[in-house]
Amino acid sequence: MDFLKFFSQAKYADDAAATAAYIPVVKGSEAAFTDPLFKRLAADLATTTYHQNYFDQDLGPAVGRVINDASVEVAAGEMTPEAAAAAIQEAADQQ
Repeated sequence: MDFLKFFSQAKYADDAAATAAYIPVVKGSEAAFTDPLFKRLAADLATTTYHQNYFDQDLGPAVGRVINDASVEVAAGEMTPEAAAAAIQEAADQQ
């Protein structure tokens, strides 16, 4: 909790925005953006009502790793989509 309190201070959020390190969640930090792309992304995110995590993040590291590995293998033509789906299902079943 102390880390989150420290990390979410306005001065650090402003630094992150100014250097385009990431898009901070601290209100008011959007004024520190200098990069037009990050400024636009922050504005777009500020108007959303929903955010979906990446699929591999939501399913945890064991399943997420299989998703990432299978995705690369399918893209490289080394695995069929059906085999990838089966590998992901197997990893999920082992949870």
